[in-house]
Amino acid sequence: MNFIITSIISIISVFVLYLVVPLKFEFQVFLASFLTIGEALIIFILTANVPATTLFTLLFGMFVANLVAAFSAWQTQSYRRRTYREFLERKALQEKLEQHANHLSELVEEKTKDLGRAQTRFMQSERLAAIGEMAGMVGHDLRNPLVAIKNASYFLRKKQGSFVREAVTKC
Repeated sequence: MNFIITSIISIISVFVLYLVVPLKFEFQVFLASFLTIGEALIIFILTANVPATTLFTLLFGMFVANLVAAFSAWQTQSYRRRTYREFLERKALQEKLEQHANHLSELVEEKTKDLGRAQTRFMQSERLAAIGEMAGMVGHDLRNPLVAIKNASYFLRKKQGSFVREAVTKC
């Protein structure tokens, strides 16, 4: 009966070895197999008068426990491996997203500068247009009196020319 407790402890230790100890799966299989074979040898040595069916049941239980624990450990490690790969992929995607965000911010900054320069040029062209319009109005306002003066001088020369001719003919 003492060997039943030993085999139960062995089964629990196999589960602990597979599911708790953080080793590579191959090392876990090697250690658990070594542990199971060692326990089986101890049971064979210590149990000389135990019926064969009891021994077979214990050994089969240890073998099944080893298989179940190995399968569980394999599933756990594949899950961890997938999770780690997904973590790396997320991290790479996040870095790529940050690069795109930085690039976009650079583009926005560049376009903002371009817009500022365009606005400055637009305001300068508006000022020049206003100056040109004002120059046209000043020219128009100056031309009207000058034309009147020109016409008056022309008229006076004409009048003066007829006065000079009359004076010359009178003499």
